[in-house]
Amino acid sequence: MGKFRNRFPTRGEREIKMRRRLWIFFRDHDLPVPASPDSTFAKYVLKLYKPYFKELSKLSSKVTNAHADLVLMEFEVLEKVSEINFNRETEGRQKFKQQIRNRFRKEVNEDLFKYYSEFVLGSLFILCISYLFYVPESLFALITLLSFCVCVTILIRILIKEVQLLRILRSELTKFIGSYSPEYFEKKQQELSLMVEQLKKEHEFAVNEMTEYKALVKPKLSSILQDEFLNFVLGERFYNSTEWRSLRIKVLERKKNICVGCGAKNNLTVDHKKPRSKFPHKALEYNNLQILCRSCNSAKGAKIINQKTN
Repeated sequence: MGKFRNRFPTRGEREIKMRRRLWIFFRDHDLPVPASPDSTFAKYVLKLYKPYFKELSKLSSKVTNAHADLVLMEFEVLEKVSEINFNRETEGRQKFKQQIRNRFRKEVNEDLFKYYSEFVLGSLFILCISYLFYVPESLFALITLLSFCVCVTILIRILIKEVQLLRILRSELTKFIGSYSPEYFEKKQQELSLMVEQLKKEHEFAVNEMTEYKALVKPKLSSILQDEFLNFVLGERFYNSTEWRSLRIKVLERKKNICVGCGAKNNLTVDHKKPRSKFPHKALEYNNLQILCRSCNSAKGAKIINQKTN
């Protein structure tokens, strides 16, 4: 049985936990609260606070969420700007170089006849020029000259393509880096700043809404705490007050000094039919009082039991 009690709190434990939670919540929001959450006065007063707790907790969640969104957006702005600044010349250059090389390879693969015809014509042209300066006298010399012409043609071809590649690369990179110009940065930062400003306004609106509601609620809570009758009835000095003692004597005299629960005539107490902690406005009503012995009174506790005379 003890294990189940540890796992599942009793109703009284849940009430204590909820009452302390309410007390801490209102204290943290700078609203008036009783000195202690466990006093009889606090038990009754914090029940009157519950309607305000629902609205305040809703507004508090709204403020918290708005603040979280604002912090996340500010962090995202810093991350985005640093990312753009870091990647604009490193990843961008590599990316465009690779794209342009892939484009050249694609052009060569799509038009092989043009590529090889240019290569053959170039080799023949260099061979003809070579004949003007040197005429081979043997087959070996002819093959050597032909190989030389092919190598020169390949080198010239590579140089021409690299020059074309560099021209296109330069123009493409200019466009790319132009997209990350200071104007681009300013535009991006303005867009992100507008989003941050919007979130700041939402956060400010939520905080103002919370402040206005707290200003509205604070006088009401103060009036509850400063209620003289509640402070008197639910205070620790109630049972020593003149009003209670005179009423107690009156009840004992008129109700024959007999326990209405078991009929005992010793160790008698005057009990509230409706408990003082739950119904403070009935604490001094004659019809709300009954005579019980200490054992019957302890068994009754804070329950609402109207004992009948045996």
